[in-house]
Amino acid sequence: MPLGASVLDLLPIPPGAQSAIPSGLRSFLERFAAVDLTSSTTAGATFHYGTLLPTVADTGIEDALRGWSIEGAGCDRGVRFQLAATRGATVNNIEPQPAQFQIDLFLEQVSIVVPALKAA
Repeated sequence: MPLGASVLDLLPIPPGAQSAIPSGLRSFLERFAAVDLTSSTTAGATFHYGTLLPTVADTGIEDALRGWSIEGAGCDRGVRFQLAATRGATVNNIEPQPAQFQIDLFLEQVSIVVPALKAA
């Protein structure tokens, strides 16, 4: 298992509030560790850049409701990512929680597997 930061720990949420993240997204993010991590902060946002390395053998994304799965080249050996979180104005030197965050995955190739779909 690679040593790295949990992506969930990088998210701008209060400690213990990770259960508020949708279970499918949380389950996916728990499969990776963030390495080669760098961060930068501006007046309006905080950015984290790095590589997500798998901590488990199966890193696929599944939509259990529809039976689809998404496979991305690199998910098994590392995927570059960027996490951006907005910052509000500080009040009395206390920084408020960010209003929004976004994670971007830089995939080389993505396949969406739809079991009921047949090739022409």
